[in-house]
Amino acid sequence: MAHFPTTAWNIIDSLKGGQRASLDSRNCFVQSYWPAVFGYLRRRGFQESTAEDLTQDFFCHLFEKELVGSYQSDRGRFRTYILTILSRFVSDQTTSRAPRQRQFENDLVPISCLAATHDVQLLGGDSSPEDEFMRQWARSVIQATRNELRLWCQSQGRPDWYLVFNALNPADFSPAASKEKVAQSLRLTIDQVRYAQSKSEQKFIELLRLVVLEQVESEKEVDDEIRALRRLL
Repeated sequence: MAHFPTTAWNIIDSLKGGQRASLDSRNCFVQSYWPAVFGYLRRRGFQESTAEDLTQDFFCHLFEKELVGSYQSDRGRFRTYILTILSRFVSDQTTSRAPRQRQFENDLVPISCLAATHDVQLLGGDSSPEDEFMRQWARSVIQATRNELRLWCQSQGRPDWYLVFNALNPADFSPAASKEKVAQSLRLTIDQVRYAQSKSEQKFIELLRLVVLEQVESEKEVDDEIRALRRLL
């Protein structure tokens, strides 16, 4: 189902079992968490190229030291655990640090490639690196849910439902288009737009709960996580 949180738990389970997490799982994990790591590093004052290099090194560090598999739920939320490791990792770096010039562990997707296709928009003002990490994490969860919704709409033979959802709920949180403009641009009636909005938003909420459920230990934690997402966004 969702490509975001499942990855973390699959890696945790496989590493706890003394196995090496699959390349696909590790790549999905990197793709999911790199905006949070990169945003944190940029907020710490690193230039873009240095932040990319450090982000890449950090994920190598996570996998080499099997730190993901060492996670225990009594240590708090998984994202907080990763943030703590990241903070310590950065503290070990020096301003004169030379790039490690090594390949990103076998065939793991390079951070530079991810950065080229994904614009990490930093928080305005004087937000802390920790706030930046959490906000980028929240945006990753929402984006993963949007991706699942797009696939679901396609599977229903109604890609226009996602177009309606996207226009009325912009991914960049910019002002939404009016239903009238959406209807005109997609050549739909107002009633069709309203129906598509109802179906897509209802499904989005359902998918969001599933995405969140896959990264917490029990269903009773889902509502708390969704409230946390709303606060962060």
